[in-house]
Amino acid sequence: MSPRCVIGGNPDAVLAQIEAGWTPLVILCHNRAVDETVAEEILTLFLETCPESAQCCTHDGNLPIHFACRLRSPKFCCMLILAFLDSIQHEVEGVSELCYVLFRLSVDDSVALPC
Repeated sequence: MSPRCVIGGNPDAVLAQIEAGWTPLVILCHNRAVDETVAEEILTLFLETCPESAQCCTHDGNLPIHFACRLRSPKFCCMLILAFLDSIQHEVEGVSELCYVLFRLSVDDSVALPC
């Protein structure tokens, strides 16, 4: 059975939280074992099915983009930011998500955010 069928049949599953408040999207952002191309495909599926998943905070106040900025490609981060533009103003411990994006060493012009 394809992931699209599973998620399409139960879109609320994308918002389900484990004990720490982590959603499947946060887990995807945090899981380094998932190949980047596959992660982008899964992210696209999550955002198509349940765009509000980009807005779900963990119990610590972190958004999915917080984990993605540290562990995922700039393209992946850009997709998340475009899904929830207010995330760049979100702060955790006084640091905005935009700072995480801007100060990543691997950011290049090919994935720069549009103005």
